[in-house]
Amino acid sequence: MVFNYGRSLLRGALDSGSAEQIGLDRAFIAAMPVGGPGTPRSRNPFPDEVARALADEANLQQLADGYDSHDRGLRVRFAL
Repeated sequence: MVFNYGRSLLRGALDSGSAEQIGLDRAFIAAMPVGGPGTPRSRNPFPDEVARALADEANLQQLADGYDSHDRGLRVRFAL
């Protein structure tokens, strides 16, 4: 995972021209090894009681009132 992120960062610097500006050699970036496939992790779903509490109208309204005073859609994100 570290190699994949490092490689992505270096490739981005190469594409944007930043690598050349700081004197980073193109051969060094090209030699950065691939880290291999990442390990996909699926998260466990919420227990039923937690899912019901998250979807409860009173809790959603409290979330909107306390944290989304400008109505930017925070409640909608949690209701889905």
